[in-house]
Amino acid sequence: MSSLVPRGLRASQLTPKPQPIKCQAIVEDYANGTRNNLVRVIVVPKDKPCSRVARVKLGHLCLCAQHSQLAQDGLINYDGRVAPRGDLHDVRKYPKKFPNGLYDWARCLTPKEIK
Repeated sequence: MSSLVPRGLRASQLTPKPQPIKCQAIVEDYANGTRNNLVRVIVVPKDKPCSRVARVKLGHLCLCAQHSQLAQDGLINYDGRVAPRGDLHDVRKYPKKFPNGLYDWARCLTPKEIK
């Protein structure tokens, strides 16, 4: 009987490693959203996905550690979009006005670690 593994290879080398899951948060990209005008610089942010690897599952979203903390603080909406930086600043500067943050969908959820 011939072996199914080609010569010189081990069976462990044939099985592909699972790809890490990317964080599903959507952040504003100010570096690539800048447009120059003759009089002033206009900054219009574009959206881009987070580049980190997801570590926890919070509800239906797989998020990195930083964005899972932001979601529990009420700063990420249900679709995974991070609040604009002006809103982040307001929530952190005036916590009495925003006791639950901006979004409360993740308040009662416990993060589950992704293996």
